[in-house]
Amino acid sequence: MSQEKDKVPEEFYDVVDQFINLANRLAKEQSSGRISATILYAASRYNAFYFHATDPNVEKNKEDAVEYYCEQYKKMLLDNLDELAANASSGERKE
Repeated sequence: MSQEKDKVPEEFYDVVDQFINLANRLAKEQSSGRISATILYAASRYNAFYFHATDPNVEKNKEDAVEYYCEQYKKMLLDNLDELAANASSGERKE
């Protein structure tokens, strides 16, 4: 992940941190499982909005969009799981 992570502008991770901080604040009042589910739902809702707003052939390209978003999510989830495992084995804990 580090090679790919190096290609992403730092501002991207600043925004990610803002979402994580909001999730952590919300998790003080709701279960982490519920927060996780709402983040996933919100991402799908926003991505559907973005796709509809930017693709002139929504019906034609819908399956490709679903495949793309699912592939990206799977890749990011695996990268984060690997990073958490590496941090756990080194004694470091990061949210």
